[in-house]
Amino acid sequence: MNYRKEEIKRYFKDWVAAFGSHHLDIIKFLKENKSFSKTKSEDEIWIDTFDLVHQEAFPANKPIIETPSAAKAFLGDETKKVRQFVKAFEKNRYGGFEEDNIWQMKETNILDDVELVNKYFFIIGEEIVKEWMEDPTNY
Repeated sequence: MNYRKEEIKRYFKDWVAAFGSHHLDIIKFLKENKSFSKTKSEDEIWIDTFDLVHQEAFPANKPIIETPSAAKAFLGDETKKVRQFVKAFEKNRYGGFEEDNIWQMKETNILDDVELVNKYFFIIGEEIVKEWMEDPTNY
């Protein structure tokens, strides 16, 4: 789903400019890994940096969009599609939230617009951070 991805990408670029450029682990990664390619995605340093950047830019525990009115405005006429997308992502990623699932997470309340939007940012953020890390100088 690419709904408003360019806006989320703009948010990420602003985050990188404001916070990422001051984060020592991110700067170290960028300086030491001048040659980027898809094969680096299996590298432990790449994965650690990806996790760090994704968690900092798209935190699961701190909303990016905080008010119901802002969330509703972001969703617009696509609320139903975003709900289905988030629900499918969680089911695919975490399974059916069974008791014996070691990866079990709190399922997103897709009826809460604020929770829904922020989970959508988190999901789309994975793609955006991966794209950026593959070639940050041209992003």
